[in-house]
Amino acid sequence: GTPAGLNRFDGTRFIQPFTRSEAQHSLADQPVVSVKPDADGNIWFLTRAGLIKYSWRTGEVYQVPQLKADSLAQSGNGLLDIAPAPDGGLWLASARQLMVVHPDGRSATWDLPQRADGKPWQPSCLTFDAGGILWIGTNSGILFFDTKQQTFTELLPAGSREKLSNAHINCLFYDRDNSMWIGTGNGLNRFDPVDSRYETVLLAGKE
Repeated sequence: GTPAGLNRFDGTRFIQPFTRSEAQHSLADQPVVSVKPDADGNIWFLTRAGLIKYSWRTGEVYQVPQLKADSLAQSGNGLLDIAPAPDGGLWLASARQLMVVHPDGRSATWDLPQRADGKPWQPSCLTFDAGGILWIGTNSGILFFDTKQQTFTELLPAGSREKLSNAHINCLFYDRDNSMWIGTGNGLNRFDPVDSRYETVLLAGKE
């Protein structure tokens, strides 16, 4: 996803797919904020024009209608990232809220908590781990949201954040070993869930 549309790399070259229908046209020239696969193999695209889904079964690309209950789409509270859940739900983060939309149309919204210093958490990215916990990267560390208890918790608060190369989180990814890879404003980190510690893999500007 780029500021000027979507690209796909096939192992040899880059191409710009999806240029025919209205939804495909949006992917061709709109800034693409996030690209995420779901458990069924579909791909979700978050663009400045809205949410678009690519169905791997049919090859159809279509714009997902905005929900009337979607307070995240209000002016000044635009969407920042999406995360398809293993159960089929779609999670969305904005500057102030977290929301889930279920396949049957049910939805729920939570206001993001404030930090210990009273300032708001500013989310940047979402990802799920193998246990179904939703992780939220922010401008000052990492939160996790227990989808069953519906509670927010800071990952290794207080004196632990300095172990990250930088507290500003740009992206999160869980690998097959259930380790979390963390892209920050100053490099790449890995969080080991067994030892509950960060490892700095690569610092910006260094080989």
